[in-house]
Order: sequence, then C-alpha cells, then structure tokens
Amino acid sequence: MQSEPIIVYRRSWCEDSDAAVAYFNRQKIEYKEVDIEQDETAAQGVEFLTGGHQVTPTLVYRMQAIVCDPWTQARFDAWWQFANTDFPDAQ
Repeated sequence: MQSEPIIVYRRSWCEDSDAAVAYFNRQKIEYKEVDIEQDETAAQGVEFLTGGHQVTPTLVYRMQAIVCDPWTQARFDAWWQFANTDFPDAQ
C-alpha cells in the first residue's frame, strides 16, 4: 500500500514526465506534480539530487529518489519495488 504520493519534479514540456504520469494514472499510483520551471526552490532541489542539473522527471518517494531520463517502465518498477521495501530499524 502506498504511504504517500510520489513527488514528480517535472517541466511542462518534458515527454518523459508525461510518460511517467500517464503510467501512474494507468496503475493508479498516487503522485503530486511540481513544475520546476514555476518553483525555484524545487528546481534547486532537483539540481542537488542530480549533480547540478535540472533533469526531469526526478521522482521522490519515502526519502528515495530516482532520475528517470529517459523514462522506462522497467526501471521505474524496479525502483518502486525497492522504495516500498520496509527495512528493519538499524540498531
């Protein structure tokens, strides 16, 4: 069960972001879109995650991030499985 929406950092013209969002809609995966062209703080966050670049889509879920450029369903599915793993608390 999804505990929170995926944050999709995107740009309005990004075809890979469009593909990701279309896949999430088909799979009924909750998400929230943030347009980094409109949100400078979000753009800076993406740059931090991607080594100084504004690569989209950048996805964040449960403190896990992935850059999906280019978008592939297989790559997302592998990350999604990992991101939904409940790890035991470290002692």
